[in-house]
Amino acid sequence: MLDKWFIEEVNNKLKQANRLVIIDEQQKADFLFDCLKKVKTDKIFTVSTEIEELKTKYDIEKKYLNQKVLVITYTPLERLKFLREYAETGECLQIKYLHRYIQSKVQEKMNFDINLSAEEIIALGKLSIGKGKEYWKRIKTKGGAFTEEDILNFLTEPKKYFTSSGIEVQKFFIEFMSDFTEYSLENKPPETIAKEIAFAIFENLLYKKKSNFLDQIYKQWVDSKKYESVLQLYVKQYVLPSDLDIWAVPLNHPFKDIDRKWLKEVIQHLNDRKWLEEKLPFIEGRATKPITAMLGVDYWQDIFTLFDYTPEKLTQICNLNESIEHYKNMFYKIDQSIRHLYTQFLSEKKILQPLQEYYRKILQLFLDKWFTYFPEQYQEEQSGLLKKIIKENKPPVAIILGDAISYEVAQEIVKGITKEYKIKDNILCGNYPSITENNMSRIFTTSDGILKTRGEREQILLKELKQDIKFNNLDELSISSVQENYTVFYAADVDSISEKEGQNALKYYNKIIKNIQEKIECLFKCGYKKVFLISDHGFVLTGLLEEADKIEFEVPQGEKFERYCFSKKKIDNLPVHIVGFKKPYKEFEYIYFSTTLNPFKTPGPYGFSHGGITPQELLIPYLQIEKLSEDVNKLQIEIVNKDELSSVVGDIYPVRLKAGINPGDIFSSERKIIIVMVKDKHEFSQSDIITIREEEEIIREFNFYAHDEFEIIVLDAQSKTRLDSCRVKRNITRDLGGLGEKE
Repeated sequence: MLDKWFIEEVNNKLKQANRLVIIDEQQKADFLFDCLKKVKTDKIFTVSTEIEELKTKYDIEKKYLNQKVLVITYTPLERLKFLREYAETGECLQIKYLHRYIQSKVQEKMNFDINLSAEEIIALGKLSIGKGKEYWKRIKTKGGAFTEEDILNFLTEPKKYFTSSGIEVQKFFIEFMSDFTEYSLENKPPETIAKEIAFAIFENLLYKKKSNFLDQIYKQWVDSKKYESVLQLYVKQYVLPSDLDIWAVPLNHPFKDIDRKWLKEVIQHLNDRKWLEEKLPFIEGRATKPITAMLGVDYWQDIFTLFDYTPEKLTQICNLNESIEHYKNMFYKIDQSIRHLYTQFLSEKKILQPLQEYYRKILQLFLDKWFTYFPEQYQEEQSGLLKKIIKENKPPVAIILGDAISYEVAQEIVKGITKEYKIKDNILCGNYPSITENNMSRIFTTSDGILKTRGEREQILLKELKQDIKFNNLDELSISSVQENYTVFYAADVDSISEKEGQNALKYYNKIIKNIQEKIECLFKCGYKKVFLISDHGFVLTGLLEEADKIEFEVPQGEKFERYCFSKKKIDNLPVHIVGFKKPYKEFEYIYFSTTLNPFKTPGPYGFSHGGITPQELLIPYLQIEKLSEDVNKLQIEIVNKDELSSVVGDIYPVRLKAGINPGDIFSSERKIIIVMVKDKHEFSQSDIITIREEEEIIREFNFYAHDEFEIIVLDAQSKTRLDSCRVKRNITRDLGGLGEKE
């Protein structure tokens, strides 16, 4: 605040005269002079010697005769020779003793006296720079001179903070912060002081010492992205006390080692339901703290979800539909959590194996219910799904066809879609065996038989519907893609990734989920009115597998796979954990499945698989996504010089935009737009926001700088609705003035 008062005084004096001399006899006010760039003056001179005085006087009289000039000098008034006239006939600001100047300003502006030493008063003045009146109000009520931000700045760069602060602030800082540390901070290097302060903050947190100031520093520390790396640096240097009660530590602590100790104890008590229930509120509380993501311990929400589920809820299930509803409303969250935990701990057997065993126990209870009703009540709903969507929905419609996007993965996709969309979140029963060639065939047609290639499936769909349907890869979609009546977009082939990577394919799911969320947004920007997300099948995770877990099952006239077996003849006397059905498939008549997660013993890798008839494999997402509201602005905007842009001479290309006639509503009298530049489906630049009014024609010019040929797209600045587009091509041959032309 002192800087604002100082500038105010200087400006007021310059209003009275064209010459102002500031005299700093002690040479301690340089920190105030740094603020003078905000002063309304034509020139600032700094004078230290008699020769500089003479030269300054000459420059002022020659160059700044009728202009406002400010002179800073360290020479007392009575010793000035050439500039004394300015100080006596113009305006003069003498800062003979800096601490008294600060005292007088505080008394004048805040109406209280500072009764401290000269050095402490100067320190307070320096610390007030850039702060408001609240700073001095805090000093008036005996509050601390240093803010939480000051301490965090010091912890970030202790040496730099001290160097830039001056000796008065350094001394004041050490005295002030020594009250919060176990030992005095005097005569220690700034880096050591910083470490001791950081450790004092940690111990105040861990032992709940109730220092409000240290609590506030920590709160600001963990809430700030700016200081995240600094926090991690000091955490690495701090050694946790051996006598620490880990369950008494606050939930927002920054120590990953404590989380690991918590997790270890949770695993030790997996079979102690009473102990788990006592700790569940604690676990849920830790899960809500943002710092867990920074530390890489954001598995607590998944731990909570896993242990919060109680199998007693299964007793209410009396048929398959209720099993499906139970999965849709509750159990999918368990699968989601175990997928996250597998991803996090796949290489840590001591952690993952107990969690896996717990998951399998509760899953088997659910599967027992599922298979009680499955043989008599299961009805697949996948056949002809694309035909159904296209027949029941008016264009333009986009359908994302996923591969191994399970229902639980789809729920994670839904969670990341913005609130401006209306989502019908349904679940469908897939065909079985839940493998790509079977389920994709069913999605495309109601006819029997297996269609092995995309081309075969697409052709039969086109033949049966007699509609104009386009087929593209979702990864090739961009804002430059042209909207069609009906388009099927193939999402990333997770099956091929899982075949190569096994359970390591899990690490790709976050990218796949984020990519689909972004592509859904992009589809609406391209002009589609509805977007559907469907999938061929889900998957199960075998996890850590022992040889004894693999199911020995002889199939004399058939084939064995990880999750299913085919046979030409019926196999009698099936083990209790295997179920069979008469279902023709290729040259086989019977098909057999495990009623557990355990795979059939086959050659090849295990882990990430499908083909079976568990709900994880068969229950597939059926999402319908629409915008909650239509774009209320109907004003049409078009690029009117498309021919010119197809062959541009020179370094600049002009874009002429013309607005149509207002269709007759108050929302369509003008439109704010942006122009996006796209090359090979990747945006490389965009314009500022442009406002264009009805029937107006405007021109905007842009430089060629990245590419000589690309596409420009006109988007509504708010809704990102695509309004028009065209190609831009630089005519390099013509630009050579004919030198490159053939005769």
